[in-house]
Amino acid sequence: MFHPDGVREHVQNWPDVCEALVRRVRREAVGGATDERAQHILREVLAYPGVPASLRSLDVTVPVLPVVPIWYARDGRRLGYFSTVTTLGTAQDVTLQELRIECFFPMDDTTRDHARALAR
Repeated sequence: MFHPDGVREHVQNWPDVCEALVRRVRREAVGGATDERAQHILREVLAYPGVPASLRSLDVTVPVLPVVPIWYARDGRRLGYFSTVTTLGTAQDVTLQELRIECFFPMDDTTRDHARALAR
């Protein structure tokens, strides 16, 4: 099970990442057609310990950044990635409709080299 304290322990810029994630879910929950599942996820995320109360009333008209920088630190190592999300909103196949694919890309040579070493 997800535990936000474990994430905060390793994500160095947790407040920024948390806000970006809440903004994304909030936009999906109230955008276009109301999405009941996204609203449920939003309520659950906002109830996690350590999630600032200020995130409960974000302005949905504020643009969401196209990338989310994430800095991890663990075992004396600091790694930086940026996350992007691609949404297939007008797919030709109904099974792909609204499919979201999140990708993480290294932000520096150290992170890239570490990721390559893990892939071996």
